[in-house]
Amino acid sequence: MEKEKLERIRNLLLERQREILGKVGASSEDLGQLQNDHTADWIDRVTVDNAVNNLLNMESELANELMAIRRSLRKIKEGTYGICENCGKEIGYERLEALPTALYCRNCQDEIEKSKGSNSGYRGFTSIPKEIFEWYE
Repeated sequence: MEKEKLERIRNLLLERQREILGKVGASSEDLGQLQNDHTADWIDRVTVDNAVNNLLNMESELANELMAIRRSLRKIKEGTYGICENCGKEIGYERLEALPTALYCRNCQDEIEKSKGSNSGYRGFTSIPKEIFEWYE
């Protein structure tokens, strides 16, 4: 990958990392305030508990994204960034620009998603017997 393009993606990753760290810091403060709120009203307590759970879920998602960003930054440093972890081919720049933490090229990602879909147990609408819908006609 061209040096300028790689530097652009590196800057995108670093900017997103700064955003996440800012959000995590802010939500951690919010979390502390919510957990220290000793509201007597049980309805308020349920609301506070829901808010705490939402913040914890958000922080978990942000932590996963932060790990992916750090992995990508490490790969840039090692010179292995942009190489599909499945087939070893180069991941397209457009894909990396849109999803800088991508691990797989588009073809391999499609195959992975197909295999996950086939194992999910979802059979789609075509497997539903037509008789079930007769009442609708």
